[in-house]
Amino acid sequence: MQTNLDFTKTILEAIKKNDDPFFDLATLRTVVCKDSNDIQQLVFQIQIFFDEGIISRFDGRKVSSHSDIGIAYNGLEPTPDFTGIRLRLTSKGQDYSNALQNSDIFSQLKERMKDAPINTICNMGPKLLESFAKKKFEELIM
Repeated sequence: MQTNLDFTKTILEAIKKNDDPFFDLATLRTVVCKDSNDIQQLVFQIQIFFDEGIISRFDGRKVSSHSDIGIAYNGLEPTPDFTGIRLRLTSKGQDYSNALQNSDIFSQLKERMKDAPINTICNMGPKLLESFAKKKFEELIM
């Protein structure tokens, strides 16, 4: 399965729109998933978010299995159930989300880095946003 930046952006937008600083996958599923393909993409994306330090458990506990983040497989169904374990965006996740919200940066990542490893995309998004902000600031002070 490949990372879908449009879906990634949708997930992060839904998390940030939440009034609570914490979220759970059961609620997130109802907001971002329309079908079983979206559910599989959500599971894939959430695992990457943990790998890259974009999200963590609200209590800081280490994650060693799907159940630690609210993904439950019952063995009979190919799509998982989601539980109410609370998760949060890390500061890295906030930076990544902010970068994807900028339409110029999002289009650059999508067009120019579509074949890049996910950790490169996760790291470059905030760097592009910082560079963009510096240019805007320089324009303001000149």
